Amino acid sequence: MPEPVQGKRSRRTCDEYLTDALDAATEILDWTRGHSFDVYRDHKMMRRAVEKNLDIIAEALKAAELQDHRLVESIPNIDKIKRYHIIMSHLYFTVDDQLVWDAIQTSLPEFARRLRRRLSGWKD
Repeated sequence: MPEPVQGKRSRRTCDEYLTDALDAATEILDWTRGHSFDVYRDHKMMRRAVEKNLDIIAEALKAAELQDHRLVESIPNIDKIKRYHIIMSHLYFTVDDQLVWDAIQTSLPEFARRLRRRLSGWKD
């Protein structure tokens, strides 16, 4: 396995982290579009891919927030996303697939729209 790159995190910009989060959110929406909860629940690879991208979103937001503390004001549910990340990382066996699915269907599209708007320079 390749060695991790040390110090690279500090050289990235807030917008680069937000782009990572947007890419991950877009992938989740693309992968789940047209599927039902039953398909999601029964498709282990899809669930794991979604969970990984949710981790990427949380890590990217955490890093971006270190560079721009006002980020909390422009990104809806940022605290919920960070709490979810803690659960996914440390209490993976308690993840409720229905809650994840509901968040994908109800919250993730707006989250992605907000990120797109912020990255394009729009103010809410």
